[in-house]
Amino acid sequence: TPEEVDNHVGQHAAAGFQVLYHKLGGGCWEYPSDVEGAESVVPDLPNMTDEDREYCTRRIALQEKINRVSLTAEACHRRNMQCFGWMRIQNHGERIHGKGPLDRFYVDHPEYLEKDVDGRTVQGKLCLGYPEVREFHYKLCEEALELGCDGILMDTLRHLPKVMWGEPVQEAFRSATGRDMFG
Repeated sequence: TPEEVDNHVGQHAAAGFQVLYHKLGGGCWEYPSDVEGAESVVPDLPNMTDEDREYCTRRIALQEKINRVSLTAEACHRRNMQCFGWMRIQNHGERIHGKGPLDRFYVDHPEYLEKDVDGRTVQGKLCLGYPEVREFHYKLCEEALELGCDGILMDTLRHLPKVMWGEPVQEAFRSATGRDMFG
């Protein structure tokens, strides 16, 4: 509820925090975003049960009920704190393996998936080499700033490789070196 969000920020302020990082999401935007492609959908994954689909539906309804990003930013600013949006841009894998909702952009664009060293697509990771992928994330950042965030912390997954072998990465390597990445 709005009161719970305010209480959450108040607890951080009372503990001496000056900056709060609010998770925007990654693979599933945890607020009602207006960015095209950011709407959450129940994915059609082969290992999902009816119970998993029902869970996704409930989670989507809950996260779109109130805009926690704007509420958090407002609560921070009332307390002279800064609010940064935190975005994990390669976090779709968490949703795939956890059977959670995904954003429409990911579901509709399997052609933007990362490639592994053997050329197979890597589920759960969009390749940042594609301008369309970067543009989608830029729009989400702009929206978070419009919702009151003072800045954005963007990070990738916490393990290597941060960038894999997507088509744009392979093409840039060929252009720069005249060679194929794989010999």
